[in-house]
Amino acid sequence: MPPLMRRHAIRLLEASLESLDLAVSSLGTTKRREFREPVATYAPEIGLIGASAELAMSACLVQAYGPRATS
Repeated sequence: MPPLMRRHAIRLLEASLESLDLAVSSLGTTKRREFREPVATYAPEIGLIGASAELAMSACLVQAYGPRATS
């Protein structure tokens, strides 16, 4: 039976899930230090969530148009 998803799309989706898992698990831990700006408290986690979303969208483009879709 042929694979239903491209290998590159699977790689991008797995990377997306890993970065999302890292962000969610980091949200539940205590912070090692105090930030000077309170708005920066969750900046690393939000950045990881954004990177995860970007990887997931890239996986959709790669699945639809091929590996050269994101270059």
